[in-house]
Amino acid sequence: MSFKRTLVTSALPYANGPVHIGHLAGVYVPSDIYARYQRLRGNDVISVCGSDEHGVPITIKARNEGITPQQVVDRYHEIIKNAFAGLGIEFLRHVERCRLLIHVVDISHPQFEEQIDVVKQTLQDIGAGEKPVYLVFNKIDAYTYTPKEEDDLTPATKENRSLDDLRQSWFAKQNTPCIFISAAERTNIEKFRTDLYGMVREIHCGRYPFNNFLY
Repeated sequence: MSFKRTLVTSALPYANGPVHIGHLAGVYVPSDIYARYQRLRGNDVISVCGSDEHGVPITIKARNEGITPQQVVDRYHEIIKNAFAGLGIEFLRHVERCRLLIHVVDISHPQFEEQIDVVKQTLQDIGAGEKPVYLVFNKIDAYTYTPKEEDDLTPATKENRSLDDLRQSWFAKQNTPCIFISAAERTNIEKFRTDLYGMVREIHCGRYPFNNFLY
């Protein structure tokens, strides 16, 4: 029998409350069953998960309780982790917190930049403004703009920016790594995969310098 490596990933539970039976039945028990099945077949299995600490409900709960968002996620991260452990659901080491945020943006939406600003402000509000973010501009195949007439001397507006203009402006922001893709047409998907792998590898090797079995 050939030896295989299997990576099992699960949806990240929001750290604004405990997991309930619906979470377990719909996500975590099935993924644990599959991971156990692969191990029984003799395959090398890594099952990973994490706490999503960046949802708006976390901020709302913190305001309602008169505490900080960090206190909310610290509390429920431990509750969720202990719930999984009590049920015998095993992930790699333990349920880990987000170390890298992947922000997927619909670039075909006319207000996509406003949405980016809202997410940035939300991260600041919950004390996560310094977390590394990888911006993924999706739907470049659906992006449209209005070219200016050659004799139009008025200042260009955001409706006049071509996709190349956007690429140049965002690539110039050295503190904001980003990529332009089309999931529908598979444009730049391999580069996205390579970039993401490299970022995760850097985080992993920095935290666990003597554990390089993933790489």
